[in-house]
Amino acid sequence: MTLYASDARADGTIKAHCLLDLYEPKTLVAVIESLIDVEQSVAAIYRGDEGECVIRVWICDVARLHRLRDTILIGDFDQKLTDALKGTPSKLDVPLNRLSIVVDRSHFAERYEASILQLEELTPHQEQKLTECEAAGDDVDIHVMAPAGAGKTFVALHLLLRTLRGKDARVLFVARSPALCFFVAKWLARRVKALRERRQLL
Repeated sequence: MTLYASDARADGTIKAHCLLDLYEPKTLVAVIESLIDVEQSVAAIYRGDEGECVIRVWICDVARLHRLRDTILIGDFDQKLTDALKGTPSKLDVPLNRLSIVVDRSHFAERYEASILQLEELTPHQEQKLTECEAAGDDVDIHVMAPAGAGKTFVALHLLLRTLRGKDARVLFVARSPALCFFVAKWLARRVKALRERRQLL
């Protein structure tokens, strides 16, 4: 994930910071791992080309990957990280009450997508549930419930794709994060090879 930090100063100017200039790497790792609730998950932390702080996270299973997705794309990770660091001594004399940290959600969504490309095929159980959803018809509201990592997202995306491939079909997709909407659009586009069909679908 990519983090941007800035400080709103009293004179109205905004100064950008790299978090590595403000905090020790081990401090950042400890705070981030506590927020995403996965110990020993930060594999690397370094400064990006434009002064941003880049965090590489190692996730060993799908359930945790989905929880991380929800934490970053839908949750208030930015604010929680900012609040958690306010009480932590920094390396510079920066008024932490004015410090603001923002996660690049679009970049995270792209990396998340790359991580789950290998999970394109539905399991037999997911295929069964998808068939049940399709058999329910258009006039029935469907609520898919399952533990994290069970594949609800994949069932929904495959249902979305199959529905859009139907004649004169339209789908309303609602999400709290624009990055998540872009992720879904890209997921659909990658699975429709023909340019004409892709334009019609999207």
